[in-house]
Amino acid sequence: TALVLDQEGAFDVQKVAVAEGTLVLSSADDEEQNVVQQFLGGEDPQVLFELSEIASMDAGAAILRTPAAAVLPADVASGDVLERVLVLTFGGGECVCVLFDSVEDCQLFVRAIRTEAGVSQNSGVVAAEQRWLQQQH
Repeated sequence: TALVLDQEGAFDVQKVAVAEGTLVLSSADDEEQNVVQQFLGGEDPQVLFELSEIASMDAGAAILRTPAAAVLPADVASGDVLERVLVLTFGGGECVCVLFDSVEDCQLFVRAIRTEAGVSQNSGVVAAEQRWLQQQH
């Protein structure tokens, strides 16, 4: 689980996963509730993003040079917390901002996205990851 920035500017606990070329966000609520919700015809609790549509991936201080910086809460946009934040933007204009428990979790997730998306070594996504990793050392 991680914290995902919602449309109101607050972070919500979400299950965050990468599988079959897709970023999957789902409620961290009890799975039984989700099954009941689906059974009763409620909307699907998952939000999916195709990794092939990633336009950019920024983490740490690099986020402050992107339009996403404007939506970050002030306590996240400064200090050590920022080093645990990952912002993904997609070709359709969607933006996902994830706050991880640790820098290491963020790094692992970046690598998982890169691997799952089949990102080439020459892409802007990899270049952003490499800049960010260099900042960590």
